[in-house]
Amino acid sequence: MQSNTIKIWGVLRQKEKIAKEAILSFDGQPALLDCLPAFCKQFDIAVPVVLQKHEREFAQFSRTVFFARDFMEPFSYRCFEIEILREKKENRA
Repeated sequence: MQSNTIKIWGVLRQKEKIAKEAILSFDGQPALLDCLPAFCKQFDIAVPVVLQKHEREFAQFSRTVFFARDFMEPFSYRCFEIEILREKKENRA
């Protein structure tokens, strides 16, 4: 039996290094707007402006990136990335 829980990885990058990261679990297949506030609260950052570009990338590639220009408030990191983690299927003999 397979679980309907999806794990999503959020990363704040400072230059090229990971400054903060978190993996949160969500039921079903969450839309970007469903999971974004939880990561922003976890990282204590403002919620960025979500453009069609972000929604399209998240739906198509399971990943999107927000830069300082996507935030209305000051953002002291290089970027904020969010990505759906896919489970690897095991081969059973």
